[in-house]
Amino acid sequence: MLSSSTEDSDSGNSLPLGFDPQEFRKKREEKLKMAKSVLIKKKEVEHVQNLPDELTYNNLLKRAMHILKSNDNTQAKMKLPLEVKREFGNKTMINLVEIAKILNRDPDHIKKYLFSELATSGSVNIEGKLLMKGNFLKAQIQDVLRLYIEHFIVCASCDAVLNTNIVRENKLYFLRCKNCGASRYVGNIVEGFKSKGKVRPKLRGLI
Repeated sequence: MLSSSTEDSDSGNSLPLGFDPQEFRKKREEKLKMAKSVLIKKKEVEHVQNLPDELTYNNLLKRAMHILKSNDNTQAKMKLPLEVKREFGNKTMINLVEIAKILNRDPDHIKKYLFSELATSGSVNIEGKLLMKGNFLKAQIQDVLRLYIEHFIVCASCDAVLNTNIVRENKLYFLRCKNCGASRYVGNIVEGFKSKGKVRPKLRGLI
């Protein structure tokens, strides 16, 4: 009887067959790590869900669509009524002041850019027409104006057309966009800037 009770006592304190304490601790630690990871991810999700309304995905998407739609409407409205006429005495006349008003740029700035690109000179009459020395095709002047729009009008970040301005900071000139706030260096045509790039296809519909 004594031996029997001893055996029962020993069997109650003994470990089940095949049990590995180290393996048990290892699995327990893995479960704790997984639980901790889940809690961290939950907190991250809660943090994202607590973002301000203006930074939520739907609002950002709506804002992007609004900007794209606004740009499409702006470009649709921005059809420059370019007039090019051959004048007596080997001269070409264009409606510079009218174009400058539509582009919201200084006529003198556009004039100097045209002179630089076409390697010519000229003057503006009282009617706001620019008379340039030399015979130029309308296609030539269109290409130059497209380059001007590309470099000095269009925002490189959001493609805004009418909502940009040229500002001077520390004797340098920058194109600043009112839509997205982007800013880029554009140089100074007075310093002899001459473009070497090609016009993007989307700009060909403006002129």
